[in-house]
Amino acid sequence: MGVIVEEPLATAEEIQVQVRFLYTLGELFVLACAFSIRLLILGFIAFVFSSVLDFGPLVSAVLIVLYVVVFVWGLWKRTRRRTGAWLRFEGKSFAVRTEHDWRTMVPKAIEWKSAESFVLKGSGTKVHVSLPTGDDAAGVVQRLRTSFPEIKEAPLKVQG
Repeated sequence: MGVIVEEPLATAEEIQVQVRFLYTLGELFVLACAFSIRLLILGFIAFVFSSVLDFGPLVSAVLIVLYVVVFVWGLWKRTRRRTGAWLRFEGKSFAVRTEHDWRTMVPKAIEWKSAESFVLKGSGTKVHVSLPTGDDAAGVVQRLRTSFPEIKEAPLKVQG
């Protein structure tokens, strides 16, 4: 007969923050591929329009320019959008939770942007975290250093 060992569950701690999800190099590569494929399809459609219609080249140019503008605006808008989130610490586990998303990550670096904000970099994830005060931000970073002692920290660069 086996012995059942009971282990206590790690208590979860959540800290409310504001976050912006930043693009990583891998995400930008995938987006560039999708952009290129769509641009080729749109170019083919534009070619068909210019072959059939007298004012086709104008319509083609407008379609392509409109697509590029909307795509770039969407990329820019996503990096500017802040959303309410929670940093969830549970033992050695760490996650960023929003209303619509749950991203588990192993933070590898912290880059300070201001006294109240920093960027967490993990494998395949970059998150800009903002807190109300510098003390709150320092407390979160200290909690991260405790959970992940191998994390690297870049200090705030003073402009001047």
